[in-house]
Amino acid sequence: MQPPGSSRRKQRTREHVIDSVSINYVERHIYESGHTVERVESDYGYDLIMFTFDNAGRQEVGNVFIQVKATDHLALSETKEWVECRVNVADYNMWRDEGMPVFLIIYDAKKRLAHWLYVQQYFEENPDRGPHGDDAQTVSVRIPVKQRWNRRAVALARRFKQSVLDSSKTGGIHHD
Repeated sequence: MQPPGSSRRKQRTREHVIDSVSINYVERHIYESGHTVERVESDYGYDLIMFTFDNAGRQEVGNVFIQVKATDHLALSETKEWVECRVNVADYNMWRDEGMPVFLIIYDAKKRLAHWLYVQQYFEENPDRGPHGDDAQTVSVRIPVKQRWNRRAVALARRFKQSVLDSSKTGGIHHD
């Protein structure tokens, strides 16, 4: 029997649960790699900001921005090689203009694993992947299934960040 008025209370949905679990999953790999992460309270395209530390535990310059999406129904390509996802054009525009690396992470709640995409690199490699037409609302992205978010991916994100910082010293930011 439900308490009186309980049907008018806020309800924690499955979407809320997997959103929380996905953030925890991403954070755990960052912490286990010796780095820190801050949650962004107002989500305008970023959920997390990763701060990195060298092997002696000294904080490094720069950071990595992370957007996490969680799903119970991972959209795979016919070949099962790609996770397919749509992102808002407003997020795409912000991510493309960001100097520091931005990672889009798709969490598969059923398999309890995540796949990552280095956003700027993805679009710089092939500009045709961007929005088509001035009225486009979303952009399609394809994330390689083999790109799993784990400690190796955290190390790669750190290296990409350092590469961006190094390239900015030589006259321009490059995401490669």
